[in-house]
Amino acid sequence: MSIEQIPNAESESLLRHAVHFYDRPSSLIDRVCEFVREGFRADDAAIIICTPEHLQSIDACLSARGFDVDALRNGGQYVALDAAQTLDQFIVNGQPDHQRFSDVVGGQLLRTHATYPRVRAFGEMVALLWETGNSRAALELEDMWNELLGHHPFSLLCAYSLDALGKPASLQTVVDIAKLHGKVIGTVEAAA
Repeated sequence: MSIEQIPNAESESLLRHAVHFYDRPSSLIDRVCEFVREGFRADDAAIIICTPEHLQSIDACLSARGFDVDALRNGGQYVALDAAQTLDQFIVNGQPDHQRFSDVVGGQLLRTHATYPRVRAFGEMVALLWETGNSRAALELEDMWNELLGHHPFSLLCAYSLDALGKPASLQTVVDIAKLHGKVIGTVEAAA
């Protein structure tokens, strides 16, 4: 069974929240690099919250496409945060704390918006929570992202490894995650 896009237009904020399910890290890096590259070409800022390994690959991808990553960082147009360290700032007793999330992530959005009116964000924190078996916290964090999208104008890309969801990924798991997003990018193969 194949899911190309599960429409969920309950709110305008969900239309700015996309998810990418991937089976190879190179697929993730290509998707994030393209998302950020398109933003930089439109003078958008990018906030990337991911693992250090993925950040290194994203930086290399952007550099290979002609972007001066250091200059973009120094100018505040490219903000890179470690996903695990960022999670540590707002997870309390295994669950995301709404106010702390708003302070940490919402605060970064406000600081970036002070210079750049359009922002694109990529976050891997939900995937880290899912990979550690804390799917409830991951889904709660998705809800918090959606609430933040309702208060701040930015576009958000999330990503989940199909390996972390279980191979083969159950259709219901994919649907449950997809419902929290306005768009599923690409095609996801899931077992019924």
